[in-house]
Amino acid sequence: MTRLVLALALATPLAADAADAPQVELFGGYSHARHESKETDGFLGAVDVSLGQSLGVEVSVSGHYRSEGGESFSWTTLLAGPRYAWRGERFTPFVLAGGGVVRSSTGIEVFDVSISESQTDFAAAAGAGLDFALARKWALRVQVDSVFTWPEDGTEADPRASIGIVYRAGSR
Repeated sequence: MTRLVLALALATPLAADAADAPQVELFGGYSHARHESKETDGFLGAVDVSLGQSLGVEVSVSGHYRSEGGESFSWTTLLAGPRYAWRGERFTPFVLAGGGVVRSSTGIEVFDVSISESQTDFAAAAGAGLDFALARKWALRVQVDSVFTWPEDGTEADPRASIGIVYRAGSR
């Protein structure tokens, strides 16, 4: 992943005046993740508050779900941390990291009786992405990251890929 970030940084012009930094970016979109060897689909939403031309603080929430053969599974993350973007006119590559919590829930339904179990664990994420400008205030975002959790029985690293729309409000 480090090589991907370095390649994106070198391929993008670093002219800081090329694009104004928005005060706030709102992201929402589809997300696909693997958690505990289960493929899940869901959403990712994030708010990024700019602290300058490139640095911001991002708060994100995601929900991923799977239901098959009477079994259900869901996991929800709430993360916050720094986001660094190399702003360009058409493309804006970025890296991010965050910490927070993940809530996992599994259940089974047998003869109209539902049994479920939930747990909350510490979580962290690190990843990278690329925004493609669609208009002055709108962009398409593609993002990949890994969500790390620490349940009682060890450490897990779950890959996640997201795609969606970014709305940029205000400017610095």
